[in-house]
Amino acid sequence: MLELSTGVGQSAARILDGMCPHSRLTSVDAAQRQSEAAKRVLGADRRVAFVTQDGAAFLEECGETFDLIFADALPGKFTHRERAIALLRPGGLYVIDDLTPRPDWPDGRESGVERLLAGVEAAGLRWFHAAQAAGLMAACRGV
Repeated sequence: MLELSTGVGQSAARILDGMCPHSRLTSVDAAQRQSEAAKRVLGADRRVAFVTQDGAAFLEECGETFDLIFADALPGKFTHRERAIALLRPGGLYVIDDLTPRPDWPDGRESGVERLLAGVEAAGLRWFHAAQAAGLMAACRGV
């Protein structure tokens, strides 16, 4: 499993809570302070590896594929989406949150959501978008 944007580890903790003992989570964040905070709380769990690297660079260099990609950063969500989708295994899930427009969004973000949804559909993934609350999109690559 891949998480793009570790933050302080809130989503990683929830993903780990639902993972089986043999699963692995790679959590990527460009901010070293945030990655270190998440490591202090979750680092004892051998199923997670924290990578401090720009998400775009990680996606470009990654040679692995994943059953789940949770894109909570611009790379994998609004940029480098095609590369993220290419790393998704058949039957895998591509999950993105924070898609409901907010007053503090920069100009162009709403059209970015429209391009994101169109790009996911063009990639042949089956998807749904729940616009309630923060806005969640989940998509599945066919087997």
